[in-house]
Amino acid sequence: LRFRLQDGTFELMSENGETPSQKELQTDEEMELPDIAGFRDLSLISLGTERLVYKATRESDGKHVVLKIAILRLKSFHSILRVFAEEFRILEQLNKIRSVIRPLELIQDEEKGRIVLVMEYFDGITLNQYLSSQKASGSNSMPIDMFLPFATQLCSTLAAIHEQSIIHKDIT
Repeated sequence: LRFRLQDGTFELMSENGETPSQKELQTDEEMELPDIAGFRDLSLISLGTERLVYKATRESDGKHVVLKIAILRLKSFHSILRVFAEEFRILEQLNKIRSVIRPLELIQDEEKGRIVLVMEYFDGITLNQYLSSQKASGSNSMPIDMFLPFATQLCSTLAAIHEQSIIHKDIT
């Protein structure tokens, strides 16, 4: 796997020049995992042009956490730090909402050029993964007895976030 500059943004590419699948990302042994003091057992969750997201184990207590690591290729350390600090502040502001992931720590090391947002880890699957599994088993929908509680919780969470004057652009 390698980065390629395309139209001013970096894109991760497979050796064949295509965008890698999630499976390729999780099993590529050549991809160098970042070494972040205090964390071990990193496993890639997702990848964007500006950040890598890993599941990790915090060494101090053995707890699973999420590490959102900035990619500092196109923007300055301080401009990305401002973005991550704002995300941390907003997540702290939403701490009262049960369904929102909690921020734990913001690690910044200008010498190493590293910014890491540490958040609590929530084990589960995405709605897309669930619907794909339903499709694989011959169903194209979610049973109503599962959908209604899910939709109610989602709407309640979004309403609570909006009450804090925050609009989320990427709900996953």
